Amino acid sequence: MTTQMKHLIDKLAGLLTKGQGPRNFMLIEHEMQTTKTLQVTVIWDRWDGVNIGDRSVIITSAYEKANRQHGWHITVAIGLTPQEAIDTDLLPFQIITMCRKSDPVSLTELERAMTNVGDGVFVKKRGGLRFPTFERAHAALQELTNQFDPKYWSIMQEVSRVA
Repeated sequence: MTTQMKHLIDKLAGLLTKGQGPRNFMLIEHEMQTTKTLQVTVIWDRWDGVNIGDRSVIITSAYEKANRQHGWHITVAIGLTPQEAIDTDLLPFQIITMCRKSDPVSLTELERAMTNVGDGVFVKKRGGLRFPTFERAHAALQELTNQFDPKYWSIMQEVSRVA
């Protein structure tokens, strides 16, 4: 195991222990009650440059290190960068800003607010705070409209691209 992998295991175990991470991190777990198995997807910008097989090893090792399995067995462990998650349609919902130059609030202020609410992944390049479900996006939208006028926000759903 490489030094980089050990470092990522430690970092991910820390995030799993805390229960939440930075804006560039999201955990999606699907529990299979009848078999006591987990399917885990970790969306994290730290995966950039790490091969897919190593990502799975890092995830399972981090779960063990964080003592997070609680008697469950991980059957699928997928690590994706935020861009890879968007490209594979795992984050179809996004909150975007609708700010004009003439508005009394700046785009920078709105983007800063997005990085401090909800449990989405903030992806500046693709514009917005991204979520796997409408419910999670809507909860974050509620937080944002408590801070700024609702006219500045919109939830959009990206439709799958057909090849």
